Amino acid sequence: MTQSAPFDAFPLPAGSADCHVHVYGPYDRFPAVSGGKFSPLWATPVEALLALWDRMGIARGVIVHALAAGAENEVTLDALRRHRDRLRGVAILKPEVSERRLDELSEAGFR
Repeated sequence: MTQSAPFDAFPLPAGSADCHVHVYGPYDRFPAVSGGKFSPLWATPVEALLALWDRMGIARGVIVHALAAGAENEVTLDALRRHRDRLRGVAILKPEVSERRLDELSEAGFR
């Protein structure tokens, strides 16, 4: 088995972005929907994501809301509101979504 290189062995260009990532939890606030093929094995809250990005040299990124993270986009919405400078999001929407909800999501950083 080979050992992987440390993140600083291959530094990323300044301003690098992660274009597709999911966040889950903390489960006491944002419970995951379980039972599906892509159910998360553990919580990976936005703080864990940002800490990993900091180690890797990733400046910003896009959270693609996962169905297993709940149908209302709340965990992603919370992350975008708290980290506007680094995050944008992709939502899962129901056909009956209201204009007001679309405005709320857009203001938070969903695109």
